[in-house]
Amino acid sequence: MIIKSLIAVVILWFLFKSGKLDFRILADSLKHPFIWLASLVLISSQIVVATMRWRLFLHYRSEGKLSFWYILKLQWIGQLFNTILPGAVSGDLVKLYYARTIDPRLSKTFLLITIFIDRMIGLCGLLLLSGIFSAINYSELAAISPKLKTLAHFNYLITLGIILFILSIFLPRRLRSLSLFLAKKVPYLGRQISKTLIQIWIMGKSKTVILSTLFLSMLSQMLGITAFWILSAPYFSGNVHVPIKFAFTFIPLGLVTVAIPITPSGLGVGHAAFDHLFGYFGVNNGASLFNFYFISVSLVNLFGIIPYIFSSYKFQK
Repeated sequence: MIIKSLIAVVILWFLFKSGKLDFRILADSLKHPFIWLASLVLISSQIVVATMRWRLFLHYRSEGKLSFWYILKLQWIGQLFNTILPGAVSGDLVKLYYARTIDPRLSKTFLLITIFIDRMIGLCGLLLLSGIFSAINYSELAAISPKLKTLAHFNYLITLGIILFILSIFLPRRLRSLSLFLAKKVPYLGRQISKTLIQIWIMGKSKTVILSTLFLSMLSQMLGITAFWILSAPYFSGNVHVPIKFAFTFIPLGLVTVAIPITPSGLGVGHAAFDHLFGYFGVNNGASLFNFYFISVSLVNLFGIIPYIFSSYKFQK
């Protein structure tokens, strides 16, 4: 954790000294509270949609009625601990601890698998957006610069990988048997990998669940990207205008770098990534713009303290 924090501090200091990180626009943005309000609503809505997605996975095995509001509490508590604890999956571990109260008949293994596959489907939805919007806007992107043309090609490659992953969930029995045979050969982890694959394939039997959760993932990610764009658009450097349709081609890649556990909550790494990505469009303050989104997400996540403190004894025990 100390090393990760030092890496974040070094990156932020370098960006600040090079003039790429300017905190003054944060102060100026306070004069326009409605863009902050809009972003907070959108990011909160993103958590609500993500809750709907996880609930669909839980419903696959649960025989009882699952309260949406109860699961939303767990989701928000997970977001809270993702923000205040070190590690990329800290919130997921806390959520797993509380998830045992959802339905006593659901095994810990199943709950863990739902959280894992929920994460994976969320990532799939994010990256599929970049591929779809790159295809729709390919001619315009290629006309702006060769770098954006290359970026579009890169997004196509990632999209192909995502499609192959989704198809792997629906593997025929013969290929599943071969995959399990190979997985069991992995030293130490083979047995656990096999169990994980089996659980994923069990859920994959319901194409409706997988495709519905994929749709919800794309909707959820669209809300977050839109929030990022709304906050950033008034402050693009050099009077450059980046249409929202272009935001969907590069913001997903930046958000993936934030999720990589190199630094706490993506600090520094996210700033550097968006400085580079916004630069493709001639916007030179991408690192500063990422501050808007980072603060908005952190504020929304911290609202998780409310269900954490005021939940019932049954929820807390």
